[in-house]
Amino acid sequence: MSLRDYARKRRFDETPEPQDTPAARAGKRPIFVVQLHHASSRHYDFRLEMDGALKSWAVPKGPSLRPGEKRLAVEVEDHPLSYATFAGDIPRGHYGAGHVDVFDHGHWACSGDPLEGLAAGKLDFTLSGAKLQGAWKLVRTNMRGKQKQWLLMKRSDAHAADLDADALLEAQGVEVASSDGRGARVTKRGAVKKTATRKAAEGKVAAEKVATEGAAARKADTKQSAATKSAPKGVAGKQLPAKEIAAKEIATKKVVAGSSDAQRRTRVNPVRATPAAAAVADSTAKTPRKANASWRRRALALDRAADGGMPVGFGPQLATLRASPPSGDDWLHELKWDGYRLLVDLVDGAAKLRSRGGLAWNATFPEVVQAVEALPVSNACLDGELVVLGEGGQTDFAELQRVIGGTSTAPLRYIVFDLPGLAGVDLSDSALSGRKALLRDLLPTPPHLLAYSDHVTGHGREVFAQTGERGIEGVVSKRAGSRYREGRGGDWIKSKHEDRDEFVVVGFTVPKGARQGFGSLLMATRDDGALRYVGRVGTGFDDELLRTLHKTLCGMERKETTVDLPDHVPFPRGSVHWVAPTLVAEVAFRGWGKEGLLRQAAFKRLRIDKTADDVVAPTAGAGARRAAGATSPRARPASARPSGRTRAAAAGDTAAPTAHARISGRAATATSKAAAGAVPDRITHPGRVVFEGAKYTKGDVAAYYRAVAPWLLPELGGRPLSLLRCPDGTTGQCFFQKHHAASLGAAVRSVALEQKSGTEQYLYVDDVDGLLDLVQMNTLELHPWGSRVEAPESPDCMVFDLDPGEGVDWKAIVAAARDVRDKLKAAGLQSFVRLSGGKGLHVVVPIATGPSWDDVRGFCEGFAQAMAAHAPERYVATMSKAKRPGKIFIDWLRNARGATSVASWSLRARKGAPVAVPLRWEDLGAIRKPDAFDLASARERASRLRKDPWDGFAELGQQLPRWD
Repeated sequence: MSLRDYARKRRFDETPEPQDTPAARAGKRPIFVVQLHHASSRHYDFRLEMDGALKSWAVPKGPSLRPGEKRLAVEVEDHPLSYATFAGDIPRGHYGAGHVDVFDHGHWACSGDPLEGLAAGKLDFTLSGAKLQGAWKLVRTNMRGKQKQWLLMKRSDAHAADLDADALLEAQGVEVASSDGRGARVTKRGAVKKTATRKAAEGKVAAEKVATEGAAARKADTKQSAATKSAPKGVAGKQLPAKEIAAKEIATKKVVAGSSDAQRRTRVNPVRATPAAAAVADSTAKTPRKANASWRRRALALDRAADGGMPVGFGPQLATLRASPPSGDDWLHELKWDGYRLLVDLVDGAAKLRSRGGLAWNATFPEVVQAVEALPVSNACLDGELVVLGEGGQTDFAELQRVIGGTSTAPLRYIVFDLPGLAGVDLSDSALSGRKALLRDLLPTPPHLLAYSDHVTGHGREVFAQTGERGIEGVVSKRAGSRYREGRGGDWIKSKHEDRDEFVVVGFTVPKGARQGFGSLLMATRDDGALRYVGRVGTGFDDELLRTLHKTLCGMERKETTVDLPDHVPFPRGSVHWVAPTLVAEVAFRGWGKEGLLRQAAFKRLRIDKTADDVVAPTAGAGARRAAGATSPRARPASARPSGRTRAAAAGDTAAPTAHARISGRAATATSKAAAGAVPDRITHPGRVVFEGAKYTKGDVAAYYRAVAPWLLPELGGRPLSLLRCPDGTTGQCFFQKHHAASLGAAVRSVALEQKSGTEQYLYVDDVDGLLDLVQMNTLELHPWGSRVEAPESPDCMVFDLDPGEGVDWKAIVAAARDVRDKLKAAGLQSFVRLSGGKGLHVVVPIATGPSWDDVRGFCEGFAQAMAAHAPERYVATMSKAKRPGKIFIDWLRNARGATSVASWSLRARKGAPVAVPLRWEDLGAIRKPDAFDLASARERASRLRKDPWDGFAELGQQLPRWD
């Protein structure tokens, strides 16, 4: 269903419902909303943001928090995002007449592409709302009806409860508006079968259960905390550095351990962990009293603590880049976390989250707000990094962006490393070592969403070496006795294992050849207060980013020169389009050239936590100079890779998605012999086995399609496609997709085709990037149209699929293919043969464009019927299974508009990973079965080819014969 259906059913000049107006939500976490709708039949509307709209289901009885309890959910038309805040009366006589209230709202996320799950009929997701939280699922049923029918179910987790939506409303004493079936409002209190007395009793039981679990968790935490405090700390210089690192668990083991499912289940926050129970029992369950006075006494005991109020609204302290960490025991060395810098002010129990650039992030990360507000103190200032931890404990920025985009349910972690204020006391002048000791005791143990950033005292160089061996980005070294000071100084030093930096975008060049958007970005850094040109970046962009970033840059163009260019630039100065120096980009590079310019620079991402004023000149002696051996004073590296923000006002995106942001660090792990060579780095989960009866993985599929692309793309490229996608491999549920979706990838194109229902966006690809984007979205089979996107109504090839019935052997199929070839030749048509990868063979005939689809379909039907009439003992031209035993069905139905057949070199989603392989007619006799080639042998065959088996196919230009 589409928003067109939404608009068609409503008269917006008479109803208060919002029109289908686009909502700018790029980079925002996807929302959900549940609305109570008192229409002719009272129900709840359950809506999930997907692909720029609210996918919607009508749930008659409302969501149930009882694990596994099935609630019917009828899929209805999409609603615009602006509908999420709608509440009011739809007038009598209009579609959906009655009263609408917002029952709950928040964010939601699922593992993987939500549109893929929707198409497959199964959505596993999490909700983060005021009433509904935790894991849920929607499963499509086979029940018949005018609309698709699903089942909505709660999964068993800490947020489950013996309650449902009606019970929550009744227990809260909410008077809800019902309807008399004609749009008139009728007030009543909770339309549920159970009595208020029984509900109150349930609420009390729920509250007691939550309080008991919370007390047990606090008791366990107390024991754990005491054990932690009594553990030996280790003395600098008394142990090998590696042992000290292991003992203090700085390489994220402590944080990872605290994120296990078991610990998340056992640690129940008495106020927040079960919001449904808390909502029912809010009159009986009391918030634990916070020990503000105790924390205040401890804060005042620190040296230079000021009893004059906390530094609310404090700015972040920043680190200066150095080639290696400083030495000495007066330095504390922490891991360098790769995420978003997050500053928090907790005032009178209410938390306010701020990005490094000052953006308000409460609405974006409500779970962090809840976790901070659950701390045992009412006032605090926290500084840390919001991250997602990948396998092995390393931070995974790409996964963090997927969490924000709603395509990952990975748990967030707020790694806190400083405490400028506590319990009304200003600690910014106190020593860092004292602030961190207090912070460690303040944060929960074991860590969950909030975690403490541990450190090692001394041994800076050894710590740096250890992090390099473990693939960690680097180390941040902090002077133990330092104060907390806004801005950059010498008390915080960062050291990295790679050369990355942020630069200001000052212009762009025009594209060349087939490239669109722009050719390269001109970059600058700030040197003595002025911008200085440092080189160009021309790689690292996908097509979508080229388009969107070019549009942004065009809106920033200026006539005046932004920076002076050196005399030796290898491009015409007149080709430069200058822009206002606003955007900041992160760039990876291989050191500095002798001219003081970046070497081998590649774009990584726009920064959404940086402004041009944040970019500073590089510091001599850092990693980039070490890598390049540069001696020029201008050939210096720049600052490290903090968490990212580019100006949202300019880019229109608070988490600018890039090709790099979609890349998983695990993409290089596929090792199958069949996929020898590097797996394309855009492929996530490359090691997942996807074929039954073979150990071929997703990485193997990607490597195969990249290897055979030179032979595949001439037939496939530029044609509308139907895809067979298998998210769970060939043993799971596969589904066909022919419509374009942005989630398929930037290199997957769309083409508007007219259908009976109106204009629809179909998909096609024209290069290897498009192929790999499809593989990333779990595509196994590729089925092209018989026409091209530039002339969709003019077919240029015909396919006869020889489909054997029961009892037909391979020799008979080969003989039939040769018979079809001979009959076509007698009609003046040259043909080509292909193994289907299934049971039969395809005979394919290229023709000159000109005939219509009806002409082609009529010829193919007549030809098949003539073959069947000529040899009825061998052939049939009908799909009837009753007539097919012992015969071969000459399938001519693949030649209608919109019908497809599998492409040459396409994999088949079948056991053993067979491939549809094109052959020369003279090679057919040596083939012993239709699935003679699998992924590995087909790839090997393609690598040995010196000439296309279908050489001359595209140049034949044969005229379609006429049936007289």
